[in-house]
Amino acid sequence: MFKTRHIYKKDFDGRIELLKTKIPEVVKNKVYQLVLINSFGREMNCSFEDKSNTGLIILNPFELKCISINESKHKFFLPRYLESKNNIMQSPFMNLGELNYLTFYAENNYSFYANDDVDLRKTTLYIGYGDSIDYINKALKKEDRQLIDYPHSDYLKEIIIYDGPRKIYYDTSKSNMSLINRFKNVDVWNICECPESLNDLNIKTSLLDLISYWLSEFKFIIENARFEESSIIIKNVITGKENEYLLIKENSSDSFGDLLAVDKINDYTIIINWTPQAYHVFIGNEHNAEKELLNIIIDKLALFTPEKYLKFDDSIFDNKIKTKMYSLNIQKHPYYKPIIGHIREVSIECVEKILNEIGDYLLTKGGLTLGIISENKDTICRQIVSFLYEKLKLEINKFSKSGFFECIYYD
Repeated sequence: MFKTRHIYKKDFDGRIELLKTKIPEVVKNKVYQLVLINSFGREMNCSFEDKSNTGLIILNPFELKCISINESKHKFFLPRYLESKNNIMQSPFMNLGELNYLTFYAENNYSFYANDDVDLRKTTLYIGYGDSIDYINKALKKEDRQLIDYPHSDYLKEIIIYDGPRKIYYDTSKSNMSLINRFKNVDVWNICECPESLNDLNIKTSLLDLISYWLSEFKFIIENARFEESSIIIKNVITGKENEYLLIKENSSDSFGDLLAVDKINDYTIIINWTPQAYHVFIGNEHNAEKELLNIIIDKLALFTPEKYLKFDDSIFDNKIKTKMYSLNIQKHPYYKPIIGHIREVSIECVEKILNEIGDYLLTKGGLTLGIISENKDTICRQIVSFLYEKLKLEINKFSKSGFFECIYYD
């Protein structure tokens, strides 16, 4: 009935050696192994005879899912967590699970620092049950996964939060692209067909995001209206060639409403037929075109109310620079052109590592002890600056001068 499977250190070492043959530049201490434990049984016990492999983390699929939700904006979270954890004295008993340690680390500003009176690199850290429950609840609330009725159908669709404060969700199915504005009295499905290329994705995402954003700004007006339907669909149809949307031309003298067709096609659907000319109207420094678009959409939504009327609040657009779409003329102003890559930011983990090095320096050569510093703060600050300056000189000497100046230039 029960089957025992022993996993030995040699299995992981064998995997490491295989990776080395496939990727020669990989070194052993930079390979991290994630073991997912899953079972259809009622209980599973897992243990490893040798935990000398410091790049190993053991989780179940649900724990990994919660981590992916909570740390979605934190790059290289698991490797950096392991590196920080390997610097402290851990409890030899890990039967309480990895997630309790991970929760302590994530909720403590991504650090195992406790306070000024204790150094966890020299004091064993014991963590009990309880913290992981809050971490799991945080992930569930952050994702806000729901099943809701799809308009005029016999099935439900799964949605996940896209913009929490504005209550905008996205549909997890791949049948189409959609953003859903959830109001107290009605759900507005803003949809279009799945993109066929990256440029098509950019165009459709921009339009869906634009409409959903401004609809959320009209929340007070929409939620105080009576709708005859519980769900309304705004279907966006992209007409014309894709490259015509990306080629900037002189704006037409026609009014914005003449450049696209917006119609109510049945009891629960509004259709917007987009043209390249209508898309180009959004190019500007103000939101006049966005205001006109929302005026048209609000008029169409009013057709789903008994009164056939919804008030358009001009005060929402009082701030002229409050706009969802904008353009940059990089031919006229070349310095507007985005730089390839991202701004280099020092991670929280790197800051923590530097702080530990500063602390070690002050304890060994600065004549300090653990605890709060109350005297000679100016002298200590000068010692820290001197220490960091000398460390920076050592690091700079490792680079070629030309490469170093290129890095500074690009930053």
